[in-house]
Amino acid sequence: MWTAMIDSLSSAYIQLGIFVLLFALFLHYRRRYGELSTALTWLRTTLLTLIFLYLLWNWSGLVNPSLQAAAVFLMFIINLAMVHNIVTIRLENTYRQALETFALQPHEQALHRTVWHTGRSYYQSRYLVQSLVSGKSPKHFLHLISSEEIPKDIQQVMAEHGVEKQKLVAPVLVAFLKDRLAHEGYLPPEVKQVLGETIDSLVKHAWLAEQIGAFLQLAGQDPEQLFAFTEAAGPESKTSS
Repeated sequence: MWTAMIDSLSSAYIQLGIFVLLFALFLHYRRRYGELSTALTWLRTTLLTLIFLYLLWNWSGLVNPSLQAAAVFLMFIINLAMVHNIVTIRLENTYRQALETFALQPHEQALHRTVWHTGRSYYQSRYLVQSLVSGKSPKHFLHLISSEEIPKDIQQVMAEHGVEKQKLVAPVLVAFLKDRLAHEGYLPPEVKQVLGETIDSLVKHAWLAEQIGAFLQLAGQDPEQLFAFTEAAGPESKTSS
């Protein structure tokens, strides 16, 4: 069975048929997900098409069987690249849909996890080739890319829907604290109850939730400004700490 499959894939006509189907599928997805179209994607697909046609033209004029086999093998590689393009388009569409759904319900933790899951899959597919030639561990390279790009995408889609980042950070902080509190095994139940009520109170007032988000954002972007508030508060804040 494997021999018959390899023999069929070794045919230039089979590779041509596969390429035509993949190209048609690519056009279908581009029409369906037109908002995802980018000039780079079209350029890459155009180059792959030109290279495939060049290999096919060379194959038809070659006499040496080994050179013909090499041309067919390169056609197979081009088809793999086309498959990668199509898979990336599908993953991006799933990721963009998850972002839009999360923007409508930004406090749903399940949707937040879906965004990160689909985002990692998309960026791992998009930067797969770059990770292999980056000179670093592909896994580490893809992890860094995902960690940088997904928060940017979340912030952008939230801004498009009019959701401020400060209002989003506080509920995430509360969910984090409640999860840590639930897994804490050394605190008495009555202390857990008091702490749980204190944590819940952090987001009961919209103004307080916004200030928590602003503080965390400032701590991550420009922590030096936080010391200005300590100095403005006077010596009482220093001695109380």
